[in-house]
Amino acid sequence: MSRETEKEAAAHRNERRRLQILDAATECFRRRGFHAASMAEISKSAGMSVGHIYHYFENKEAIIAALVESKARELADKMDAMRQEQDLLTAMIDKVDEGLAKNSDQALAALKIEVLAEATRNARTLDTLRASDRLALDKMRENVAAVNPALGASPKTVDGRANVVAALFDGIAIRTLLNPDFDREAVLDALRLAIRSLLHAAPTP
Repeated sequence: MSRETEKEAAAHRNERRRLQILDAATECFRRRGFHAASMAEISKSAGMSVGHIYHYFENKEAIIAALVESKARELADKMDAMRQEQDLLTAMIDKVDEGLAKNSDQALAALKIEVLAEATRNARTLDTLRASDRLALDKMRENVAAVNPALGASPKTVDGRANVVAALFDGIAIRTLLNPDFDREAVLDALRLAIRSLLHAAPTP
């Protein structure tokens, strides 16, 4: 095996282990909460020693940062993939059910809100959240402008529409905790209607 091949294999192993830790941490945070979940619990769930975890992440804050950044990259990649479709609007509407499903998972919704609360007390977590949100929102702006070129002439309008689309899904997490028995089909229909309207409507004069 060449040195270059060995480096690639090592990089793949490291990435798999990072993902293994992040998956274990997500499960622990979902079950116990960010502050209650210990590194010992995460290591047990991941099937590796605490010391091994510290080789990849210095603390729980770093794990949270990696989770937030990973979700933002995942969303940004999906936005890019949608723009490759012949009908971008249809592609975006078709993904609404997936967005609803992810944001209406009660455990994930609770974790999302807990991380947001932590960001009000922790400047590093807040910086990570804001940077990740900028990445995802930039892609949303690109999609909004591509769907409706008339909106693209006004960056402020594009920004407003993109922020409202994002807020619709962010708000689902809150509604999930306050009203867990909401009719998902009715909400899905309303989300599709709202997003279609936001992307179709001409800019305000």
